[in-house]
Amino acid sequence: MIGAVDFVAIGGWIFTAVVAGVGAAVGAYVRTRAERRAIAASLDDVERRIADMTEAARARWSRRSEVCATLYGHLMKTQLEFAGFLGPSTTPTDAEVEELHTHFRAFSDYFSQNALFLPKEIKQQVHAIANELRKVRAGATMLTPESGEVTQPDYRKRTHEDLLRLTNDGELGVMISKVEDELREALALD
Repeated sequence: MIGAVDFVAIGGWIFTAVVAGVGAAVGAYVRTRAERRAIAASLDDVERRIADMTEAARARWSRRSEVCATLYGHLMKTQLEFAGFLGPSTTPTDAEVEELHTHFRAFSDYFSQNALFLPKEIKQQVHAIANELRKVRAGATMLTPESGEVTQPDYRKRTHEDLLRLTNDGELGVMISKVEDELREALALD
């Protein structure tokens, strides 16, 4: 009997070892498979997030490009309007003053509505240009003969000097050129 018990015990041990080995192998297989599925799900999630971020970045870049181009167009139109508005010997009419206001308002309104899309440094520079143009516009309004305002020669001379600042080599002209260069750089146009 001792010999029979030994075979049964040995068979039980072998069976237990085989079942344990198979169980461990199946467990490792299931665990590895679960890990791979978890990794695949994580990678899919990461890929979706990257695609969303890429699309959002593309949309922001597109919006920034549109804002920069449109703002620059408004700025150029306003600069030309201001530069051509008052010469040293011309007297603007109320209609011309209103046209000047219209161009300036379009520039100013567009800038204030879309400043968020501009790089911070460019936004600050455009804001400074808008303030300077606002001062010149206020002076030009006071020079209209149809409004009943009294025109003073020294004031007219000072306003003309303000307008000379708008020429390409004037202070405002240089500021506008600098903004143009920075807009080109921000949009990688050069």
